[in-house]
Amino acid sequence: MNPEIAILWGGAIATLGVYTILYRENPVSRLFEHIFVGLSAGYLIVFIWTQNLEGRWWKPMIHEGRWYWVFAPVVGLLFYFIYSRRLLWLARLVMGLFFGIAASTPPRSTPASSRFARTRRSGGVTLSCTTGCS
Repeated sequence: MNPEIAILWGGAIATLGVYTILYRENPVSRLFEHIFVGLSAGYLIVFIWTQNLEGRWWKPMIHEGRWYWVFAPVVGLLFYFIYSRRLLWLARLVMGLFFGIAASTPPRSTPASSRFARTRRSGGVTLSCTTGCS
């Protein structure tokens, strides 16, 4: 049998299996619902790994010697301690660290600073007090 035809029939049967929920709750609809959720979760994990993590995190960490990037997921996972009463202090520690870094970092470009930069490049106009200034 042609694999394309088998995939087409499999998709049609799965769609009908999911649509059986319209009749009533039954084991067939639950089975296909679980299959679809599992396939979606698996696809998402593979997609995130191949499109993001492998090229931007794993390869630089392993092949370029950026070993300190191993701590990034650990620090990111500490945010989930917000849901634990006993270990909430870890989440607060990480949030305080990130808020402190964000507060101390100046913005790269704001509309006002870019206007001043343009004025300086074009020679600018200097306003000065010539008469009657105290």
